This record gives sequence, structure tokens and C-alpha cells, in this order.
Amino acid sequence: MRDPSEIFDRLRTAEESNPLPEVKTRISWLERLRSAVLSRRADIRTAVWEDFRKSPVEADLTESIPVLLELKTALGNLASWTAPKRLRSTFPLWGLSSRLQHNPKGVVLILSPWNYPVNLSLGPLVSALAAGNRVIVKPSERVPHSSRLIANLIGDALPEDVATVVEGGVEVGAELLNLPFDHFYFTGGAAVGKEIMHAAARHLSSVTLELGGKSPAVVDGSVDLDQCAEKIVRGKFMNGGQTCIAPDYVVVHDKLYDDFVKAILTHAVRIEARAEMSALIDDRHEARLEAMLADAVKEGAILHHSDLHRSGLTIATGVPLTCKLMQEEIFGPILPVLRYRSEEELIGIVRTNPSPLTMYVFSNDDRLVNRLAAKLKTGSICINETLLHFVHPHLPFGGVGQSGSGRSHGRAGFETFSNSVPIMRQNARRGIIPLVYPPKGRFGDWARELLFRILGRW
Repeated sequence: MRDPSEIFDRLRTAEESNPLPEVKTRISWLERLRSAVLSRRADIRTAVWEDFRKSPVEADLTESIPVLLELKTALGNLASWTAPKRLRSTFPLWGLSSRLQHNPKGVVLILSPWNYPVNLSLGPLVSALAAGNRVIVKPSERVPHSSRLIANLIGDALPEDVATVVEGGVEVGAELLNLPFDHFYFTGGAAVGKEIMHAAARHLSSVTLELGGKSPAVVDGSVDLDQCAEKIVRGKFMNGGQTCIAPDYVVVHDKLYDDFVKAILTHAVRIEARAEMSALIDDRHEARLEAMLADAVKEGAILHHSDLHRSGLTIATGVPLTCKLMQEEIFGPILPVLRYRSEEELIGIVRTNPSPLTMYVFSNDDRLVNRLAAKLKTGSICINETLLHFVHPHLPFGGVGQSGSGRSHGRAGFETFSNSVPIMRQNARRGIIPLVYPPKGRFGDWARELLFRILGRW
């Protein structure tokens, strides 16, 4: 295994020798990365299948295509993103011109998770390269085939002094956290996210945390039940439920609760019959989910279609808010379905957990949607759909509070990995402000008073 410190030093040396790579250089990096992803589509399918039985269709839709979309967006907009932005001046600052320039942060670390190993390694890498950074990517050791694929893909596509992959377990991650990166980008759980923040604090480095949480799906009485149920099932059981923005539980209006449960079960059985769902990542994760189900049953929950195994689906009804299913992020193919009778009860249920990464609202009542958006804090809101907001190239993605900090994707991702440098220039011989500098006597007093009056009117 290569020494992380030596790799970091090589990237730091390259960054110091060329701290602001030209746009055409960054474009060449991105084009080489795109060619590598396109040429390895079959390899990506094979790697994620070997790691946790993700189907080829899901591999294309959730790993390769989102990365290619991110690349297309960056390549098509990089020139405008990097162009200095002229800023308007204002009356007291007459004579000054200002602009905003985006500079690379420097050498950055991307720590990617196991659940979408290719997507969540290469997606942030696109943003980091577009911003002109040097990058170390550390994939999860829980997906060894995908980790090896990512290392080979990046190694073949990019020079080692631009981006490189460091593989290994927890001890390697600890070594990397001791290095003075200029930015830490982490996708994963809140517990490790806190460790990342501690590490960044030692270096006074910036951090982006893409975490998770209990993302609710709200269903009122104004929607088509069958379409709504199908979208929620698809969103929940994509990747075997191992998705940070998957609907964690559903809260359904009391008047359509029973019909909704039947519709959910119908679509869940259809998905399992087609053998479309990914397996759970390992026995440890399966044991954790089994324990959550056992706790829910003990608390009075009823399980439907509950043969939980490596490709099983479980719907839970009658779930009390006090059980683990409603207090911890599930991150698996278990969907609690709760009922609500009033808007106040609905808000109370959602507020029993910290702010989620996403809130799904299935409703044709715009007033209800607006009230929920105003009263409930969340990283994002998706109306009458699931998951698709993640792949929208121009929508910033990220959490709030316990579900994360910072934004990614498209221009937001470019800005995350950039330092916005304001640059101001005095073009006039003197300007207005010097007229009120002391000592100016009575004239200075009059000029300052006039300035207060003018600003007060604005």
C-alpha cells in the first residue's frame, strides 16, 4: 500500500507549481474521465454486482448515468462558471470596480460510501476537478470490487499529480484525516461525519457533509393512490433501500390509509417478483435490520410480506414512534407506514426526528405543500416524485443540521470546491469616501450627515 503522506505531498507540490489550472486543462481532465466511464460501463456493472448484487439496470441508472450527466453539465458550463463575475457598485463607493473570482481550494479529500460507490466517488470528483483542485479519493473498503474499479479507472484516466485513489480500511482513513487537506468531502453517516468535522477543525479546513436521516414521505387525500404507491416503492427499494435519500417512512392521511397499504404491498410484490432489488451489503447490516424489526414487533407493529433476507421487502404498519424503526435511519428494505388525521399531527410526527435530508410530499394541494415547506426544516423537498431531484444537474443537493452541510452537483458543486475571491479596484482618482475622512472639519460633518440622509432614504 502506498503511503498516504507521500501521495499528499506529491499533490501539494503539483498544486503549488500550478495553483490555478487553465480552463482548457480542466476540460481535458473531465473529458478523459468521461471517456473512462463510458469505456468501463460493463466493468461498473460487474463490480457492483459482485459487491452486493446490484442489477445491471440499476448500475446504469444509479452509478454510470448520473456521473455522465454531471460531466456533461460541467463540460458545458465550465467556461461560464470560471469567468470572473462583475459586481455592481453603489453610490458611496463610486469609482470602485469589483469582481468575484473562483480559485481552487487546493488539495481535497473525497471519502465515498459503499452504497453508491461509483456515483458518490466520481460525482464529487467531477466538481473538484472542474474547480481546478488536486484530489485524493478514498472509496469504502466494504465494496472491494468497486473500490478496485474506481482506483483503476481514475489511475488510467488522470495523472497521479491530479487525482489518485487510496484504498484501505479504517486505519487508512485515519491516516488521511491527519493530513492538512484544504477541503474534506464526506458522504456517509452522522457518527463518522462528526469525526470528519473534528479532523477538519484541526487543520481549519472547510467541510462538506452529505449524511442522511429519516426522510419522510407525506401522502394526503388529493393524489392518485396507485401512482403514488409505485413511486414510493421504487424510491424506497432502489438499491435495496440502501439510499440516503430513500423515503424512510410514509405518513398517510387516515381516510386513505388502508387502500394505500394495499397499493404499496401490490407494487412491493411486483418488484420482488422481477428480482430487481439489490442485496443487503453484508450479514452485519442484515442483522441490524432484523433487530429493528424484532423491536418493532415487540412494540406492537404488524409486518407485511416480512420475509427479510438478501432480497426481501417488508412493510410495517401500526408502528409506534418509540421503536427503533422510527428513531433510527433504516437504510434498508423496510417501510413503516403511519397514519395522520390532522396537519398538526403530521408535523408532530415528522418533528420527532432531526431535520431530514429530503422530504417527499405527494399532494396536489399547493397550500399544504407551502405550509409544510415553511414549517418543516429539510435539506430538500420533492413533490409527487422520489429520488429524481438528486440527478437534476442544476439543483443544489445537500442536507441541513444532522442531515449534512454544504451543497453539491452542478454549479453548486463547483462552488463547494472553490474559494470565492472578491477583488476590488479603485478606478477614480479619489472617490467619495475620502471626502468624509477626518480631519475635514465642518465640511466632513456635513458630508457624513448627507451620506446618512441618502442611505436612510434607500
